[in-house]
Amino acid sequence: MDYDFSKASILVFGDIMLDKFHKGVVRRISPEAPVPIVKVNKSYFTPGGAGNVANNIAHLHGNASLIGVVGRDLNRKILSDLLDKINVKSFLVETDHPTITKVRVIGEHQQIVRLDFEETITLEHSNIKQIIKHVNESLQCVNTVIISDYDKGVCTPELCDYIIKSAGEKNISVLVDPKCRDWNKFRGATIVKPNVRELSHACGIDIVNEDNEIEEYGRRILKEFGFKNILVTRSEKGMSLISGDDVLHFHSEAKEVFDVSGAGDTVIATLAVSIGSGLDLATSIHLANKASGIVVGKSGTAPIEYIELMTAQEGRNKKLVHSGQLKNLMNDLRYKGKKVVFTYGFFDSIQKWHISFLKQSKSRGDVLIVGIVSDESAGKHHGGRGTISNLEERMEVLTALELIDYVVLVDTAPPLNVIKEMMPDVVTLRQKQDGDAVLEKECAAKIKIERISKG
Repeated sequence: MDYDFSKASILVFGDIMLDKFHKGVVRRISPEAPVPIVKVNKSYFTPGGAGNVANNIAHLHGNASLIGVVGRDLNRKILSDLLDKINVKSFLVETDHPTITKVRVIGEHQQIVRLDFEETITLEHSNIKQIIKHVNESLQCVNTVIISDYDKGVCTPELCDYIIKSAGEKNISVLVDPKCRDWNKFRGATIVKPNVRELSHACGIDIVNEDNEIEEYGRRILKEFGFKNILVTRSEKGMSLISGDDVLHFHSEAKEVFDVSGAGDTVIATLAVSIGSGLDLATSIHLANKASGIVVGKSGTAPIEYIELMTAQEGRNKKLVHSGQLKNLMNDLRYKGKKVVFTYGFFDSIQKWHISFLKQSKSRGDVLIVGIVSDESAGKHHGGRGTISNLEERMEVLTALELIDYVVLVDTAPPLNVIKEMMPDVVTLRQKQDGDAVLEKECAAKIKIERISKG
């Protein structure tokens, strides 16, 4: 079934960051030092930290308000513009500290290095007053609160205590993602969501990722800090919910782990929009678990898409697959001896030439898989105009075409990472299709690339 998350109105408070990615290829080692040289072919920014939580909420069609601290610098402007584009209502309190920025260099799907530009933030009294003012205003119109604490100094004991108590007076649930060691400031929270390492830090002991130890120490933490629930994310072992005497274990949904960056943000965002939409806790965790399984199959700090999460539900259109399922799908098709053809594009307002192109593509093999470019990436390619039809509408049209066997969402055009992961037998391109030169240079040696005219 589809879920309507538009009723969820979430306040996110915490450490806001700007993530920058440089992606490219590695062909040689530097003569200056034994390190790879990455020839960069793509650079982009995304909201990070608490900003990534808000980004996930927006992509799940929830309503997000974001409160945090930034510097008086260019990166503040970049971050503000990114949040505006995804309709996140942001309250960015400016300080003398620089906007926290993380730069990742990625070559051949592998993170080579991460550069962190940050200072531990010390809030002035005036900063705290501004934050409390924005919190009070936001609590009038939200139904769930997230505290995203990356231990950078914004989530002070004073502010966390104020937010939890103020939300409690209005019967608003407070969800906490703790990266810090001091959990006293989260007393009274509705749900605290640590991973095993974070739970170990809070308990002062190395906890083995086994059911009995998670239950034992989860109950201890629950009692010590007065949390209503603790949800422990356990990597390949899924998640465990401890609520008083009750314990529920949820098996992992991940099929293929590509990059865990931001997975915790996706979990707490999905949990919040589900709870904020009125779903029960077990269903909310089930959806968050599925979302985590999808997002770890992506590259970089990438948000979950609403259509991806809905597609992952039982009984949904079997033509829709997410990137984390591609490797298993390709293994199955190869085992059956199928010749796989892949193509990609925006497929906005399907016309006769689209159908002709797809028919010719299908004729090159047995199975046709179509990559559909996300709304966000489409906007970048079309000078900010975006597409006429949104992603869900474009996907619905493509899956209704009998000649298409599978449809997968891709974040870029050309989707080099997806193509290299799939290794299809043939990739079809239109004449002079955007990005085809890069694709031919990167993949032509291993994959047959065919150009097809519109006619």
